[in-house]
Amino acid sequence: MCGITGFIRLPNARSMGSPENLADILHRMNSSLVHRGPDDEGAFVKDPVWMAMRRLKIIDLEGGRQPIFNEDGSVAVVYNGEIYNYIELRRELTVQGHQFKTNSDTEVLVHLYEQYGLDFPGRLRGMFAFAIWDDRKQNLIIGRDPAGIKPLHWGVFQGWLLFSSEIKAFYACPAFEAAIDAEAVDDHLTLMYIPTPTTIYKGLSKLEEGSVRIFGADGSVRLRRYWQCLPPPASDFRLQTSDFRLLLDRLEEKISESVRISLRSDVPLAVFLSSGLDSATVAYFAKRHKPDLKTYTVSFPAGSYNEGKEAGIIAECLGTDHTDIPMEYPKNLPDFAAEVLACFDEPFGDTSALPTYLLCREARRHCTVCLSGDGGDELFGGYPTFQATDWFRMYRRLPRFLRAGFFPWLASKLPTSLERVSWDYKFKRFTGQAAEFDDYRAIHFTWRGAFGWGERRAVYEGDFWNGLSQRPAFATVMGRFAEAPDSSFLDRLFYVDRTTYLMDEFLVKTDRMSMAHSLEVRPPFLDPALIAAALLVPAQYKIRGFQTKWILRRLMKGRLPEKILRLPKKGFSPPLAIWLKDQVFQDFIQDAMNAQALRSLGIIRPGLAAGLLKDHCDGRADNSRKLWVLLSLALFADRHNKRIV
Repeated sequence: MCGITGFIRLPNARSMGSPENLADILHRMNSSLVHRGPDDEGAFVKDPVWMAMRRLKIIDLEGGRQPIFNEDGSVAVVYNGEIYNYIELRRELTVQGHQFKTNSDTEVLVHLYEQYGLDFPGRLRGMFAFAIWDDRKQNLIIGRDPAGIKPLHWGVFQGWLLFSSEIKAFYACPAFEAAIDAEAVDDHLTLMYIPTPTTIYKGLSKLEEGSVRIFGADGSVRLRRYWQCLPPPASDFRLQTSDFRLLLDRLEEKISESVRISLRSDVPLAVFLSSGLDSATVAYFAKRHKPDLKTYTVSFPAGSYNEGKEAGIIAECLGTDHTDIPMEYPKNLPDFAAEVLACFDEPFGDTSALPTYLLCREARRHCTVCLSGDGGDELFGGYPTFQATDWFRMYRRLPRFLRAGFFPWLASKLPTSLERVSWDYKFKRFTGQAAEFDDYRAIHFTWRGAFGWGERRAVYEGDFWNGLSQRPAFATVMGRFAEAPDSSFLDRLFYVDRTTYLMDEFLVKTDRMSMAHSLEVRPPFLDPALIAAALLVPAQYKIRGFQTKWILRRLMKGRLPEKILRLPKKGFSPPLAIWLKDQVFQDFIQDAMNAQALRSLGIIRPGLAAGLLKDHCDGRADNSRKLWVLLSLALFADRHNKRIV
């Protein structure tokens, strides 16, 4: 695991100084990523390219220094991630005549590129982002793994192509122009994340998942998609009942194999364990292949937020060496929230970053690599929101006076609970958003958001709102539905969540929180071979009536405790709604919202946060999501202003 960064001079680039100045810029960009790789650093400089990396040693601890070259030095690579099938690839490439100088997974990249050209990433199983310099062709190739697990940002500014694992590296480059994108702010406050390929800054992009971009020193730019695993058309499913056992056997084989190769490491390794089926499944198969398995979880004292008891039951059943990390109310919640949010270089809305940060910090004291259950919900239909969108298609047939009048009125009369995803919260969310939209595609993005699309006018300052008022609902993400037009209704939802919510919220959270503590987290469910196998499972085997992840529960029946198999989806959220009752934390939010850094941007109407806090504390609404995204935006504004001054 590493962080990578660099730049290439394009034609007509504005001067950034002498060769010594350029080397210093590269060094400062690379130093900003030290948390991603505290063990080593390396750089490659050969005009017109400058690239560097920070290394966290996982495989071939002594011999895997980067950059790594091919036999004649004409191809160089810096890379972030892990290639799990590097042993098999190395064996294949050796037979084809390639000569290896190290035992690292990194070296297979340069030889695969030589052998297969731009299609080589399709042969990789793992999580990665890389930059390859081809000196003969004078091309820089940057690429990202199929599921978008590892981050890579790029942009062309003043004639320089810049790239980096994290946005913070760009601040060290004088060519970078940090202009805030209004639509990205809009996405943050509604979706709670900023979708690929956009970022908070104009002209700066996230590299698309499963793709490479080729930048020529002559100024040419090409995008090449090497992997886009779409769900099959609905007409392709002809599975008979007699084939179900075969389907289960195939699924077990793929999960077991994915977990097995994910366990490859030359440093201590463990599994993150919650009360959920996904992490329990990963732990079950990991225990098969690694008898001395360690597991970790975080538990809260607040009842509905606590998963420690169930995680302990799973660990005892599997016989793992388990550690439960109790998360008490932080002694200084404002400082803790600011510390966590500072790990993100753009506004970020997922509150589960808070416990994930603590979990990664504690786990890093004992190991360097952890496996997670990320991706299981999107592959096997684990979210109640899939069912909510399905129910909406029937609900919208009701007379409009019921949808837009009676049911929202009834929801407003319900008392507000601060328990995690309480019944009243779900009813209010459903009726409120269903009154606003008739399109199930738009409604699907509202379930897990913060501000509703129709609330935005009351959120923004006048001039800022004028620039957004004609924006189509969820414009940045709606196009994902069009990528799988012939698939079944549920398969389209699974695909959209995998390429938006999972990639741009969950995986971003896991990457930044783990890398803040120099911890590598691997999600076996997102192995391309397992994704492809899961897509062949008909949707009716994933969600049946009120039962989510039906086929995964069937697979794990008799292997995990029955109580765990029956548990509903919980998520991994802290009791933020309860914490917001604390006066010190309320004052912190108010101060952040009133600070000059945010007010100078002219985005948020004055007094908005105060009103939301009052309604929250008076029990009229659970405004924890709205207040958190506002706080995240305000703290980002403060960091942004300090960096550009």
